[in-house]
Amino acid sequence: MKRAQIFFLLLFFTTAVTAQELNYIGSFGKFSSANSFSINPAGIIFAADNEKNEIYKIDTLGITLKSIGGYGWGESTFDDPADIFATTLNVYVTDKNNHRIQIFDKDLNYLSQFKTNESENEKLQFAYPACAAVSNQGDLYILDSDNTRILKYGLSGNFLLQIGGNDAGEYSLTNPINFAISDDGKLFVIDSDKIFVFDQYGTGLTKIEMGIEAYNLSIGSNKILLNSVDQIKIIDLNNLQDGFKIFDSAQLEIDSPIKEAILFNNKLYVLTDTTIHVYNFAK
Repeated sequence: MKRAQIFFLLLFFTTAVTAQELNYIGSFGKFSSANSFSINPAGIIFAADNEKNEIYKIDTLGITLKSIGGYGWGESTFDDPADIFATTLNVYVTDKNNHRIQIFDKDLNYLSQFKTNESENEKLQFAYPACAAVSNQGDLYILDSDNTRILKYGLSGNFLLQIGGNDAGEYSLTNPINFAISDDGKLFVIDSDKIFVFDQYGTGLTKIEMGIEAYNLSIGSNKILLNSVDQIKIIDLNNLQDGFKIFDSAQLEIDSPIKEAILFNNKLYVLTDTTIHVYNFAK
């Protein structure tokens, strides 16, 4: 990232800009306590309900096609599915209290699990994973909340590197909450009141003041979305000079805490405990 880009990024992450209007389309979902969702390239939605320990597959019309789960530690059962990430072919569920990532195909058929508690090298073990994502290169990133770091693994599950560990100097993470990966492989990590930005090799690039108490972050259409319980902030990485678009619960007419927000095909999807709300950006 060039110095000028870093300057603008720092500037506009602390500058509020009047939000453009959104047109409400509709809502769907009947969750008990949803906490995470993901949309694959085909527009299929996968949502996690951590109260029921269930995962749902939802089509583009908002119809639930399949659900799996329930409390447990066997295949297709969960103990706090803290995060979900979908690609074209697979779905990755962060099964936090079972210390593993469960991997399913796009129809939620169980494929495998990834865990490291049996590794002989304690430095490579993760525990209580908070979230996971796969880069465009196929590498798996896992937020190891027990050791406050990000671990990166290759296509075959081979360990590649540690990011933000206690050996990272000023880029050591102290309270990582959530992360997302940009199309060009940069890693954006929420850590306390800042976003730490790393390249794909784990080198720290910059730190960004968020301006809100955000606990979730996503990247879609080369835009970063931050959300707190009552506000969403969006910035376009290709047009940093445009500053933030800011939406609060009142504008969105949402009376429940915002859990997560995703941009997909020029639509804003907002997850609450029980429902997914969908909006079109006004032209």
